[in-house]
Amino acid sequence: MDYLRQPLVRTAAVLDAVASPHTVGVHGFRVAGYLLQKIGRERRFTKVPATTWRAVIDHVSNPQELVRAADTAMFLLLYECAEKLLRRALALDAHAADGRASEMLGELLVQQNRIKDLRALAEAGDLGAADRLVGLLVADGRADEAMAVCLRADSGQLSHPWLVADLLLEQGRVEDALSFWRSLHDNGDTTAADSLAALLADQGRLDDLRALADDGNDLAADRLIELLAGQGRTEALRALANEGFPHAADGLTDLLLQRGTPEEAIAALRAISPPGRHPIVATRLADLLLEKGQVDEAIAALRALAHTGVRSVIRRLLELLAERALLAELRALANDGSRVTTGELVTLLVQHGRLDDLRALAAEGHPYAAHQLAEALATQGREEEAIALLTPVATADRRETVSLLA
Repeated sequence: MDYLRQPLVRTAAVLDAVASPHTVGVHGFRVAGYLLQKIGRERRFTKVPATTWRAVIDHVSNPQELVRAADTAMFLLLYECAEKLLRRALALDAHAADGRASEMLGELLVQQNRIKDLRALAEAGDLGAADRLVGLLVADGRADEAMAVCLRADSGQLSHPWLVADLLLEQGRVEDALSFWRSLHDNGDTTAADSLAALLADQGRLDDLRALADDGNDLAADRLIELLAGQGRTEALRALANEGFPHAADGLTDLLLQRGTPEEAIAALRAISPPGRHPIVATRLADLLLEKGQVDEAIAALRALAHTGVRSVIRRLLELLAERALLAELRALANDGSRVTTGELVTLLVQHGRLDDLRALAAEGHPYAAHQLAEALATQGREEEAIALLTPVATADRRETVSLLA
């Protein structure tokens, strides 16, 4: 340890003359500061002896300190020392420095193209090493080995499975690529299903896409609908829509409209069986009916699904009811317990200046209606009425109401 001690001994000797608590003063601190700077410069340019590195590797037991020492060794290009320090840190704590030790060791092995050592780390459960190993194997054109690593590891946390699939496709191994994504999906990789769907669509595999869509994969359903629409297969789209795939109804409608048959599109949407009666279908049907001037039919289509609470359906229905001044039905909707409906109704009544209807809603116990009515009254200079309206509902937790009263 002489390397560590010598400069400090010399520093201590110089400071000894001013070490007395009665004499240290400002001058002592100046001397100490100067000597510390000089020691720092000397150590920065002095080679650390091998015995010191060996002592750190053998005797330091704090994983954080070992990782810091390894970082210094990497900077000094002392890769053998760095590896020993990192392996000791990982032996003491598998997650040393929040995973930094594992990451540094993996980077070191990649730099030296040490596939065998990376493989050993990956097989021991190091996901970072597995990820780097996959990258090296793909770069070397070793697709089968890369596949095996992905399938053994927790592939959902790896970054490079897509590289393996791309390599297989480059090699003309389409079936192997599909099998690879299926295996990852079966192993619990939640992202693999989307990649499988995209590849199936690229290959035009309609039956396989349908099977994946039936398993609940939305991307597979969307890509299947795109392919069917592109092929002009209206009956297949109609069947999907009836089975509860709402975007199939969209695709069917677009296809029929492109053919210049809006009446057929309306008839197709109306004919969709109950499993497929989705809010998307209702709003699309309502829009088509409105374009034809059939407002009552549009309202009926939306009203049938108002109970679902879907905001787009409710908003569209309320707008149509307000335009037709069907205020009794508006209020009936507001009283069905849906807060979204009530809020939309109040906004519409404000926009149409229907203060009497707002007052009726406020009297029925809708605080938002009372607040909006009070604001409208205050805007008209009827402050006393606004205060009288809000006073019963003003509480400490309704800051907007209290601020308006103030």
